Amino acid sequence: MGAHAQAWGFVVLCFASSWSRAALADTGSDSDLVLGWSVADGCPDGAAARKAIDSLLGERRSRGHAPPRAQVNVVITQRGDGRFEAQVSVHDVDASVERRFDGARCSNVAQAATLIVAMTLEPMSAAERMPAAAPASLPPTATEVTPTSAERVQIAIGVGALGDTGSLPQPSMGVTATLAVDVAATRLEVNASQWLARLALRGPHPDDGGEIGLISGGLQGCYDMLRGVSPDFALAPCLGGEVGSSAGQAQGRELENPRSRGALWVAVLASLTLRQRTASSVGWWFSAGAGVPVIRPNFVIKDFPQPVFQAAPVVGRASIGLTWSFR
Repeated sequence: MGAHAQAWGFVVLCFASSWSRAALADTGSDSDLVLGWSVADGCPDGAAARKAIDSLLGERRSRGHAPPRAQVNVVITQRGDGRFEAQVSVHDVDASVERRFDGARCSNVAQAATLIVAMTLEPMSAAERMPAAAPASLPPTATEVTPTSAERVQIAIGVGALGDTGSLPQPSMGVTATLAVDVAATRLEVNASQWLARLALRGPHPDDGGEIGLISGGLQGCYDMLRGVSPDFALAPCLGGEVGSSAGQAQGRELENPRSRGALWVAVLASLTLRQRTASSVGWWFSAGAGVPVIRPNFVIKDFPQPVFQAAPVVGRASIGLTWSFR
């Protein structure tokens, strides 16, 4: 009987030891707070967080003034843009709070999370003890470095499908490849695009005309209006332009020596882009806008008084695609 009791006692001891480690050593008998603390690499650990919370709560909870245990869970992850995002959940007999926020430094995000926990559980005690608790605040860890301008730079490459009306004789589709650099809320992007050629029938005979295509390269700048507001999406007005070649291939049964001709194309473009921000490196974008051609070639057939095609004074554009971000 004694041997069986010792065996069961050993099993219980092992289970209790492993459980206390999983709970980040927050199950002590002198506290009514159960803290779950899951953070990204380089962030302050659970012991430092517990020390900061206890220094703000004072002795009111450690001496059993609030019998029910408060359940606290803090999760801090690093997003694809390099910022740290916190999800704080506090459930107590007197209060229940869930908060979500982000910041550039994990130590600051972690410190804000501990303050939210303390203010939710014991607002007066935390307010009274904040100056005295300053020495117990969470310092940056050895692996955490304060972000600089260079560290906030993010590179993104993308591919997408295009839609256009007005640049070619009929609505057209195309493909694009993009390369972008993000610095804080500002994005600078270059792109290369090719549009499917479209047919314009206008000439001396019903089947005379030309097939018009467009290849262009563009540059645009965007500003994210939702930075600091939404961790999931970026909404950015963009302004830029494109330069390319608009080429026409004459066709017709009775045309002599039909030839192709390329001409310079220049346009100013403005758009509004909705872009997904994710913790992973892959996201999507959708953009819609308009452009004003500054140089729009006029395609003609010799000895025919009317032009075969000339782009509209204002064109419409739309695009959708995937982007891969990395630092």
